[in-house]
Amino acid sequence: MASWHGNLVLPSLARRDRGWSVIVSRSNDGEIAASALETLGWKPMRGSHFWGSLEVVKSALKALRAGHIVAITPDGPRGPVRVAAPGAEYFGSRGYDVFPVGVAAHGARLKTWDRLLVPRPFGRAIFVVGEAVGQSTLSLQDAIDACDDEAQRMLELGNRMDRNRRVFAVYNLLLWPLLPGVWLYTQWRRFGQGKSSASVRGLWGHVPREASRALKAENGAEHSPVVWVHAVSVGETMAARAVARALKKQMPHAKIALSVTTDTGMDTALAAQRAGEVEAVFYYPIDAPLAIRRALNAIQPDAFLAIETELWPNFLSMAQSRGVRTFLVNGRVSDKLQRSAPRIAPLWRWMMANFDALLMRSSYDAERMNALNAGLHVADAYVLAIGDVKLDLPEPSEVGIAVRAQWRQTLGIEEDALLWVCGSTHPGEEASVLRAYHELRTAFPTLRLLLAPRHIERTEEVQNVISDSGLSFVRRSQPQSTLQAARDAVILLDTVGELGQIYAAADVAFVGGSLIGRGGHNMIEPVLRGVPVTFGPHIANFREAAALVQSADVGRMVQNEAELTEATRHWLLDEAGRNAIGQRVEDAFVAHRGASHRVAAVVAQTLSGAMKGDGRAGQSTFEVPAP
Repeated sequence: MASWHGNLVLPSLARRDRGWSVIVSRSNDGEIAASALETLGWKPMRGSHFWGSLEVVKSALKALRAGHIVAITPDGPRGPVRVAAPGAEYFGSRGYDVFPVGVAAHGARLKTWDRLLVPRPFGRAIFVVGEAVGQSTLSLQDAIDACDDEAQRMLELGNRMDRNRRVFAVYNLLLWPLLPGVWLYTQWRRFGQGKSSASVRGLWGHVPREASRALKAENGAEHSPVVWVHAVSVGETMAARAVARALKKQMPHAKIALSVTTDTGMDTALAAQRAGEVEAVFYYPIDAPLAIRRALNAIQPDAFLAIETELWPNFLSMAQSRGVRTFLVNGRVSDKLQRSAPRIAPLWRWMMANFDALLMRSSYDAERMNALNAGLHVADAYVLAIGDVKLDLPEPSEVGIAVRAQWRQTLGIEEDALLWVCGSTHPGEEASVLRAYHELRTAFPTLRLLLAPRHIERTEEVQNVISDSGLSFVRRSQPQSTLQAARDAVILLDTVGELGQIYAAADVAFVGGSLIGRGGHNMIEPVLRGVPVTFGPHIANFREAAALVQSADVGRMVQNEAELTEATRHWLLDEAGRNAIGQRVEDAFVAHRGASHRVAAVVAQTLSGAMKGDGRAGQSTFEVPAP
């Protein structure tokens, strides 16, 4: 067994009373060390490469032939420190295995020539024995250093686990008093707001029996990996569907579970289940151990994928403690997150330690995440710019044309009419849009308007705003004959999951949440359908997407209502520019082509053990397909 001089204390304590032999120097310091070792049950052999080398070699060989273990310090009694002397490898040349030993511990290093490590009482200590020299490509010196590095890595991992346990305890100590209030809130959602009982039960971790049964392997069948994908609402669920389809191609035998938070997200998830994209759908539990444990027991996932900003520390910690591989997909770093994360630094470090990989939607977000984690001393965060799954390859033009024709017929839009779709609007934005619409209709008499409020529960409020503006309206949910007869009415979208496709019927679009300080919404959806878009200046959550749209000349930022009117007028007049949108999108979004496939490739490699390294964040590399 070979270890450096400065690391002698720990092996001496760890292997006491084992009858090991050890070579010590014939110096005053050596005699002190020999006496101490003898009290621990070691058998000192006095000698060194300076004095008594032949005698000590004979003694060591005799002990080895008798089947004893001999401990040596290759860096000699006087150094140079951590440099193996030639005689240290002599025993290996005689056919004996020389095992490198690495050491790390909580403690202090003395100011001696060898920087002697003195472990702290009751502290953690790591003792690593490596592969025998001669059975690897490393020299003895490099092998001992590698063992030291591994011991230090394990020590830091243990330290992180200790910190995580402390943060877990504090987090849940603060959480428990709030749970009765959370329970009352869920009951109010059920009986006061009329939410479904399934959504309320789902918050407490109850998974429908048919969902858990659909994920289990049939009797006698080989275990199929279960991948749990979580999204919040409609937009994230659409992205989750793209990832689920890619996972099915990468792992045909995998079973996909899709969880959501909102009822509107559940409608989209059920559509994915009907299409055969996922096996099970259910509501995501609150971040309380009881609810999480119940859900994990029902699903028993092998991997968990959180779409975008779904960061729940208890869930991530409890999932990875069960060996579930965890990924953040389409990750983004907003200005708000950059400001808030440093305020919860211990909680942030705990959450990030439970991710196998952070798959960011762009290199910009990857750089911001790396900077954020570096500033908060997050160790081993594996960050990879994978592309935006929402910007994956746009649909072929012939499919887009068919979707456009279908929706224009459904909505009652005449062939020669122009359609302006204003999606994801918030209070205050509808009034601005309606005033702009009044003005635009003087130049474009056939122009129709479709309003899609971000939150469907605002439908009554928005229809009152339309009436107050002096315009008539018709709801999308009304019979098709009514829609087709209302030739001049504003169409109010009061259904869920249709806006993305309805954009294809438009000639120009506006995406809300951006004329007011809400951070904006996904302005990419219209341009993926070949439709130019306008949006306001408040786009903190979609800054890079806005830059991409503007650089490709497929959309414009407007500062106010007047600019909204003029930008919309520009696109309505520029028919050639509208027709060129599809090709511009193809050229601009090529970097995101296959993003869903790349996400699936990382997950598949993780679950199949095809990664290089130990599979944890910061230790692994992935063979990710190029765009």
